Amino acid sequence: MTERQRALGDFGGEGRNRSKSSSDPPEYNYSIEGHIGYFSWYRGTPSLSFIDSDATLNCDSLVGESLRVTLHEERVCGNCGEKLSKPKYSVCYDCKQRPPFTQCIKTPGTDCKNADCPFPDYKRDACAHTYVVYLVTKADVKVGISRSDRRLQRWAEQGASHAIVVAETPNRKSAGLIEEAFSDRFETQSSSSWYEPRTSPVEDLVEATRTVPEYIPDDSRLHACLTLNDLDEDVVADRVVSIPHRATGIDHARGVNRPELEVGDNGEGTILGVRGSVILTDSFALNLKKRQGYRTTIETTAELAVEVEDKLCCLLRFVGGLWDGVAQKLQSERQLKDSNDGTHYSGGDGRSERSG
Repeated sequence: MTERQRALGDFGGEGRNRSKSSSDPPEYNYSIEGHIGYFSWYRGTPSLSFIDSDATLNCDSLVGESLRVTLHEERVCGNCGEKLSKPKYSVCYDCKQRPPFTQCIKTPGTDCKNADCPFPDYKRDACAHTYVVYLVTKADVKVGISRSDRRLQRWAEQGASHAIVVAETPNRKSAGLIEEAFSDRFETQSSSSWYEPRTSPVEDLVEATRTVPEYIPDDSRLHACLTLNDLDEDVVADRVVSIPHRATGIDHARGVNRPELEVGDNGEGTILGVRGSVILTDSFALNLKKRQGYRTTIETTAELAVEVEDKLCCLLRFVGGLWDGVAQKLQSERQLKDSNDGTHYSGGDGRSERSG
């Protein structure tokens, strides 16, 4: 990241391009084109990878700048890069037969065979690890699961505003069973589109956790996995984590009404912020999760902060950071300990925030 980008501070974009008249058309001096890959919040930084390139685009460099996007109709598999016979799907048929795109990964509580897993290598490397069950706030309260060492990244990629861990389990299957038990009370799916945050997310999560024990019988082995039993509300509130974003000072109600860029269209506007996988401008929204695999041309007035990584690193980022490494794991464990202790947590914008 350049010194000019670091100087942006709160990522609101204020004060940039002031030397130009507002009537002057923007000069799109920088561009990048490729098939949209994985949008990541690795270590609190929003970045976009491309399927046919080793480059990742640091989206922090774009906030406050003018942007022109052309979303072409050509689409390839979001995993292997092969041309799709049915563009309405994000991955090809062959890739859908293997994890992480199989149903056992999406709904492990009902579809994971565990001991009889047909993918033993994937189970060893990705499923037989500590998992957490969590509640997050978006427009509604949602339940989900994640590997413990990448939960912060997972919450940011979902676009959640706040989150709290309600259970910790020894593997994906157990986490899925608890998630399934909670599904009668909380949503398990949520839209990836821009949303208006709840006015009291911490209080809403504290209230939601009160009902959690009701769904796990006392005599169940899963009951021992719950993490908030018999805790005072103040203690629970201190465990709520505020999730990094780049959406400070945005009128979210107006943002919800921004039309999403459709396939075959092009849009032009000033970038207001980034939350989850959505880039919001003053005229349209670009939902990168929905458009995975589509050939896209991005033109901007900003000098693109493109980092070129080796192919292995790009692959690791693309599959969601399953192999984030010891440094990421230690960082996540430290942040969880801080949230458990009610200490401060540094958000992705560099400012220290209270865990609530």
